[in-house]
Amino acid sequence: MHPATVIVSKALPAIALGLRHSIRDTAGEDIPFMLIIFTPEVLSYYSTAPHDVSVPALRHFFECVDSNNEKITQEQRDAFKPSHARAVSIMLPAVKSMADTLKFISGEDLALALFFFTNVRASYVANGSRDECFPVIRALLEDMANGMPDIPAHHIAMH
Repeated sequence: MHPATVIVSKALPAIALGLRHSIRDTAGEDIPFMLIIFTPEVLSYYSTAPHDVSVPALRHFFECVDSNNEKITQEQRDAFKPSHARAVSIMLPAVKSMADTLKFISGEDLALALFFFTNVRASYVANGSRDECFPVIRALLEDMANGMPDIPAHHIAMH
């Protein structure tokens, strides 16, 4: 296995836990999220959202991407609270910082994507291009939708 993949798999729970606390401090509440790290061999992710939340939200996210946001309803716009917008905007530098940290510990430039989930939509920040990240995330989404186990060890408790 590639050394960066091993390092990321070992560091991911601690990174995600720190991220969870940063999000809570920033937004004033827990916002379910999925952190995806594109390592040389595999996609590594950590999620606080179970598949029954993340799969529909990611599906809708890609429908909106594919339709140039024409599929966002007023309900979905209203569900995106100011605390979520603040968390998304503040977490952009955090993604850069996480990428810098991962480069330091792994010796590799790694792309990251961070999705936030509300009850009706997903928003994201990333340091990788859409062309680089989206095909891999779509493949993960299809695996999740087609029965990939929703393993509790992949999640951080939201208490």
